[in-house]
Amino acid sequence: MKRLILLFVLTVIFGVALKAQWGYRTEYKTLDGVIILYKYAHEKMFDKTSPINLRIKIKNTNDYPVEVSFRIMMESGFTDIKQSEMVDICIPKKLARSGKLHGLNFETGVNDVSLFEQNEIEWYMEPLSIEKSDKCIQLQSDDE
Repeated sequence: MKRLILLFVLTVIFGVALKAQWGYRTEYKTLDGVIILYKYAHEKMFDKTSPINLRIKIKNTNDYPVEVSFRIMMESGFTDIKQSEMVDICIPKKLARSGKLHGLNFETGVNDVSLFEQNEIEWYMEPLSIEKSDKCIQLQSDDE
């Protein structure tokens, strides 16, 4: 019985951890062999009133590492409402980076995802630059 309970608890923990890596289905842009995907998620998984975060996943399909630099800009109508700091991330060849661990999680300041779905709030990456890099070191096989 203890083994069954332990197995159940481990399955739930593993499932929650994996869910955070899934769901990047919407493509923002493909540029120079780099695919940028995104999703919206509540800051607190089980609290639907918590603020919405914009989570980015960047896949490098090239045979060489790249340095990706950008800033997230959010606007409502013609008014800028939020902008992130400049993000510089190195992505080894044939790998991806995503979410909080890699600094690709951005607070939106709102808790209603429909504002994004109805384009009342829009976001974009500006400036977006992708350059071949020799600074990236492949330390581990991340999420591909």
